[in-house]
Amino acid sequence: MNGLTVQQRRALRYALTKAAGDREVQAAEQLKHASSSTPTLQRYFESPRGVVLMLIVGLAIFVMFAPVGSL
Repeated sequence: MNGLTVQQRRALRYALTKAAGDREVQAAEQLKHASSSTPTLQRYFESPRGVVLMLIVGLAIFVMFAPVGSL
């Protein structure tokens, strides 16, 4: 026997398993970000800030080309 109690062995096994899992998750996240095919502009315009910016630009273009009451 190596002198560790059952609780200590369980804690050690948990720590080793958690560390291995954390490394796998970190590696998967790095791989996902490294091979991301989504361009930066697409990510920006999918964010709420980008949507608001597109709405403001669209409204400005609409106002510029809207007839001013001459029908």
